[in-house]
Amino acid sequence: MFSNRTLSLVITKNILATNILSEREDFIMKRLFILIITLSAFISSIASGQTGTWVQTNDGKQDCKKIAVKTQTIKLTMDDGSKKTIQQDNVICYSSKGKVFYRMPFYEQGQISKTVFMQLLKKNDNGLSLYKFTNNGDENDFVYKGDKLFMVVDPASQKEIYKEFGIQ
Repeated sequence: MFSNRTLSLVITKNILATNILSEREDFIMKRLFILIITLSAFISSIASGQTGTWVQTNDGKQDCKKIAVKTQTIKLTMDDGSKKTIQQDNVICYSSKGKVFYRMPFYEQGQISKTVFMQLLKKNDNGLSLYKFTNNGDENDFVYKGDKLFMVVDPASQKEIYKEFGIQ
């Protein structure tokens, strides 16, 4: 049948193939582990960026400890305890207590009368964004397409509009 030398070569080749396969599996497992760790770090950094307290201006994003919105300014308490004041006109958006607020044009009688900060509730795939504006305890919802008012959400249609944006 087979000589001892032939059997010895077959066994040696099988052992080498098994070792190569094991090394390949180890390499793949190490790469998968690194990929999973990297993705986890990336996701956690994204989540912390959205829920943190920060202000976005034309000069960039500034992380802070606390935000107080005043009539004309936004007062920041920085992480080191120092205070900083920024004019509202220089602020694009800010995040506080897990909510993001954008400076949006406010329409009265079909004309832009001023800009105000509105809480972004949700964006959809059609380029529409649902915002909530709170003023002296009154809340109103608006749908914008970019920075243009698309529609005012009246109480009768609010449930349906929220449903369209995936908010229950």
